[in-house]
Amino acid sequence: RALDELFQEGLQERLARYKENFTLLKAGLKELGFRFLLADKSQAGLLLSVLHPENSGYSFSRMHDFLYERGITIYPGKVLNSPTFRVSILGDLHKADILQFLQSLRACFQKNGWGERASYNEQD
Repeated sequence: RALDELFQEGLQERLARYKENFTLLKAGLKELGFRFLLADKSQAGLLLSVLHPENSGYSFSRMHDFLYERGITIYPGKVLNSPTFRVSILGDLHKADILQFLQSLRACFQKNGWGERASYNEQD
C-alpha cells in the first residue's frame, strides 16, 4: 500500500512535500521559541528533535496528552542526556497538518499558562 501511494503521488512530488513540511515545521517551531538538538547542517529533514523548553510549569506529558486529544502524536526522546521530544514530517502529512500542529501547540502553551513562547535558560 505504501509503495502504491508513493507511485501515485510521484517520488519528486513526495520529496518536495516533505521538504516543504520540514521547512514549515522548523520555521514555525522557531517562531514559537523552540530550540533543536541538532544544528541546521546536521538535520536530515525528516524528524526534528526539539529541546524541552524551560517554561515554568512545563510538562511534556501534559503537552503530549493535549496534542494527542487533537489527533497529533509527538514522541518523547532523551539524547545525550538532553530531554527532547520528536516531531516527524513523514507519512500522509500536508501543509494544513503542520499548521494545525503549530496552532495546537500554541494553544497548549496558552491553556497551561506556560506563556506565548518556549523559553530557555540563557546560559545555553
